[in-house]
Amino acid sequence: MPLAFCIAGLFTGHGPMLLSGLGQIQNDLGDSRFNNYLLEHSYLWLLRRPLHLSFWDPPFFYPAHNVAAYSDSMLGSAPLYWVWRGMGFEADTSFQLWALLLSTLNFGAAFWLLRRKAHLSPLASSSGAFLFAFAASRINQTMHHQLLPHFFSVIAVGALWTVFEGGPARRARGAIWVFAGACVLQIYAGVYLGWFLGLGLFIAGAWALSERDSRKVVVAALRQFAATWLAAAVTAAAALGWLGWHYAKAAQEVGGAAAWSEVDSMLPRAASWLHLGPYSWMYAWTTQLPVFQGFTMEHEQRLGVGWGTTAMVLFGLGWALWRRDRRGSLMALVLLSAAALSSRYAFEVSPWKAVYLFFPGAQAIRAQCRIAVALLLPASLGLGLCLDWVAARKGRLAALALGAWSVLEQGETTPTYDKNKNRAAIADLAQRVHPESCDAFLASPVLGQDLYWKYALDAMWAQLESGIPTVNGYSRTHPPGWDFDEVNITYEGDEESVARRLAQWEAASGLRPERTCWIKRKVRDGPNQAEYARMTVPARMSAGADVEVEVVMKNSGDTTWSKLGQYRLGVQAPQDTKNWSTQRAELPNDIPAGQEAVFHFHITAPKEPGRYAFRWRMVQETVLWFGEYTALKWVDVDAAQ
Repeated sequence: MPLAFCIAGLFTGHGPMLLSGLGQIQNDLGDSRFNNYLLEHSYLWLLRRPLHLSFWDPPFFYPAHNVAAYSDSMLGSAPLYWVWRGMGFEADTSFQLWALLLSTLNFGAAFWLLRRKAHLSPLASSSGAFLFAFAASRINQTMHHQLLPHFFSVIAVGALWTVFEGGPARRARGAIWVFAGACVLQIYAGVYLGWFLGLGLFIAGAWALSERDSRKVVVAALRQFAATWLAAAVTAAAALGWLGWHYAKAAQEVGGAAAWSEVDSMLPRAASWLHLGPYSWMYAWTTQLPVFQGFTMEHEQRLGVGWGTTAMVLFGLGWALWRRDRRGSLMALVLLSAAALSSRYAFEVSPWKAVYLFFPGAQAIRAQCRIAVALLLPASLGLGLCLDWVAARKGRLAALALGAWSVLEQGETTPTYDKNKNRAAIADLAQRVHPESCDAFLASPVLGQDLYWKYALDAMWAQLESGIPTVNGYSRTHPPGWDFDEVNITYEGDEESVARRLAQWEAASGLRPERTCWIKRKVRDGPNQAEYARMTVPARMSAGADVEVEVVMKNSGDTTWSKLGQYRLGVQAPQDTKNWSTQRAELPNDIPAGQEAVFHFHITAPKEPGRYAFRWRMVQETVLWFGEYTALKWVDVDAAQ
């Protein structure tokens, strides 16, 4: 039974990737590739490759140091990636196999905890483990792969369970060391999950100490094994020192605290706990309901696990509280307390403000709504308790039906990107980087239509292929003085702006301008593309004179330019100038892909004599400007006769 649930989970959670034969990678070209880059950097660091000899100095944002400390290190789960790389798989394929392995380990760890520690039935344990490993709230975060390696938290909780349930002292002492090691590895694998584990343990400890019988058990275990607790704590602190020192150094340089306004924008609303987002198999329709609209950072607010599953989780944990069941009452209190603390209520009030101000490390937790992933552990127990309750009273078949319903509620068809197309784009950039003439490079897309981070990550991956450091970079923050988020050359003045910023960075960082290559590469993003063909415009006009001009543009994209789609020719130099009396030229007819649009239209010369620029470009109104500019022509305007 657990095997069947695990296989089902791999297909519901990673179906788009598996069904494509690993041709597609979840989720987008942003954080997915960034996390893959960090894992690949760690592998090259392990192999002691040039440019990767220092773990904390990967060669992006070059030549800034300690830039790996701007984000999760991923080091706790990196060895599981190294295994696939060592077996000869490519970096992106190893990333996919790493993700599948992590999900499998999450399932296995949760099944072990529910079956061996909570003593649930195989069906209840399998259903609960499925929820923990493949819940919709976790799959909706697949762009943040640092939230995948969660099994360390399960091992830590299981070890504590062993300590406090009694038994041989030797086993308890061993469990304390396992607990400490699992906590350290969880923090190294992902700071968010590590911090949420610490918060959950704090809440659990507070509730345990508030009740007399539980307090006796906790205090007795702390006293009996005081020396072991102290030794394990000192060892764990020492193990975390390397990580902590680098994060503290980064915080000193670039700031580690998230502004409260940023945190507040991602606090869960009441509706967030039921929101599954537009990719849900069963609940995509709910995104049209008013209660599920108006979220800030909507993609971070998809915290739901299905309405039926939520009801089952709350029933199971509520039943445990009512029965004072030691297996589930503490987990129930942790889930309810954490959810209540982290939510945002009417009048923009949230108790999380107190946590943010006073709990250690809380100000570094920007996307606090990711606590929903951490709460999948108590939720999995709640689901299992509910199914065992149903099986005891309504029969095993009824429990199986509810478990199957919960499985279906987790189904999410996440976005993906094509692995081979991504490889081709990176290779095209990497082959333009020439080691014999470049000590470092900055890549600028020309006429790019994608977001800035796509091009930054293209450059970072081209760095891996070329072996040349890149000034480009992408992370949660950036080094002081670095200003290359936007390097796209799309509008007039962009090239001059990038050149000025590059010169400033070279002067500040010590890069040699003659050895810093600036690669300007025309990219083909999106369906709208245009190529300039020819133009007829007089070189001299009289002020106020009217003349007909011709501009020819080729539709080199994948869509038809249509009047209904509001495709037009728009004036540039500068954009939307009124120098020529008209700012737009209408299409003569619909222009399919591959054909030329011949624009004939009248312009009126400016009233003031002088020399005026004449330039145009295609635009889809309210959407974007796109494609090549026309040639830049200069028209001399003489005084009217």
